[in-house]
Amino acid sequence: MAAAAQAMAAAAQAQASAMAQSRIPGQNPKSEGFQLNSGEGAAVQAGAMVFQDLPALKERAKLEWGRLPPKLARDLMDGRREAVSGEYRNRVEAYFRAMAEKARQKKK
Repeated sequence: MAAAAQAMAAAAQAQASAMAQSRIPGQNPKSEGFQLNSGEGAAVQAGAMVFQDLPALKERAKLEWGRLPPKLARDLMDGRREAVSGEYRNRVEAYFRAMAEKARQKKK
């Protein structure tokens, strides 16, 4: 539950930043910067990824669900008080309604 709340807060922040960036005249974040395979920048060769257990994750798994560290709880509550655009709020609500509907249909 805490991970979901944290992910939602991060997604909200990213969306708010993207929306604010799109409101700046003369700037279009989709058309600027490096494009995939555009020939700009350095080539990257990635090796195989090695997956390992994360010790911190094992420790966090032992914590009680629903119990957040005080600073994280404050940060989440402060973020909840921040104003978001109505359009963004509507999109998030529509997303969760669609996910709930899919889950209901899967159960049938």
